[in-house]
Amino acid sequence: MWAVAACSGAEPGEVQGPEAPVPVEPGATPPAPSASVSAPTKDASAPPPADAGADRDAAPAGAVGTFGRWDTRDAKGPRAGWPGSSIRFRFRGTKAAVTLDETPGTGGPSEWDVAIDGVWRAQKLALQAGRGTYPLADGLPAKEHTIELFRRTEALSGSTQLLGVTVGEGALLPPPAPRARTFEFLGDSLTNAYGIEGTGPRCSYTASTQNLHMSFASRVAEAFGAELSVVAYQGKGLTKNYVRASSTLFPELYARALPDDPTSLWDARKLVPDAVFVMIGANDFLQEKAQVFDPPSLPAFRAAYVSLLAKVRQNAPQAYVFAMVGPTQTDMAPARYNARTDQTAAVMQAVASRTSAGDARVHYIDLPAEPQSELTACDYHPSVGVHERIAQMLVPQVRSITGF
Repeated sequence: MWAVAACSGAEPGEVQGPEAPVPVEPGATPPAPSASVSAPTKDASAPPPADAGADRDAAPAGAVGTFGRWDTRDAKGPRAGWPGSSIRFRFRGTKAAVTLDETPGTGGPSEWDVAIDGVWRAQKLALQAGRGTYPLADGLPAKEHTIELFRRTEALSGSTQLLGVTVGEGALLPPPAPRARTFEFLGDSLTNAYGIEGTGPRCSYTASTQNLHMSFASRVAEAFGAELSVVAYQGKGLTKNYVRASSTLFPELYARALPDDPTSLWDARKLVPDAVFVMIGANDFLQEKAQVFDPPSLPAFRAAYVSLLAKVRQNAPQAYVFAMVGPTQTDMAPARYNARTDQTAAVMQAVASRTSAGDARVHYIDLPAEPQSELTACDYHPSVGVHERIAQMLVPQVRSITGF
């Protein structure tokens, strides 16, 4: 975990340095669509961490917990870019602030939801480029409190470095223990709840229209009381991206701690999921240019899917793995692609190759196609109702298969 010195006697806004990640419990009911708040206050320097290799299970007093994929190579603090990454801490006091360094990307900077004592605030925390200290709470009762920050926007919007927290005259406490299970979701813009708060379907992507809390992924994890890890990036495929000239495919991203940093290799031992949900491949079958007919090679797509499932199994030897085709996939568009039929066949064959080799914990779950009238989020992405229905279909099947 990232050890943060207690802030008793510190000046308001003074930030003490973080140290190493540890998972802790996320909050409860997600917030509704919201407006942004919180400009950063005047920043102060953050000293380097005091104990950079602390054991994640031995939380010292004054620790800030993180969950999800964080790059911990920089001694100044960990950095995250994947959606659903979270920051959590407990303290005794009346106020708290966090110091972050934001590197904005397309449509960014990133935006975060904030929960105080398990209650999500109606207003989101919209970051600004660069380093800033953001007030999170003030005037709280003088007792123990828990605060969580949850990244609601996707990888494309930028990355965020945690530099420290301030609790005024209060004292930091060890973060709460992690939940018993972790669910990981691999996917693209659908998993990210792309444009779900936009006035669609003709609006374009920005961080302000995205809300991972409204995704089927968040809903499923919450239904099981599980930690959430999301490795999803809009436009990415297994053998072809939606933007065909883009060469970085999803399997490469799956190996990264930071989605847009090829040097940030992820150590899968840091987070071993109990269940993995794979909904990837829609972009392979999309048509970027109307007059260009370039569907993927089905043998190549199937081989790439088999390879991804093998890598998932390597990273999570005991996890249940659920493969799906997204409900936006149809045979009607693009014309002549037979996208839903061909992708479904390839995914089912990939799953069969695992089960025939003795892997009894890999399953295919069929999700029916949704009509275009339900694609009302930005750029014809699924509505809130679609995400709700996906979760409603997944939860009972996952419970039946796993016994969770």
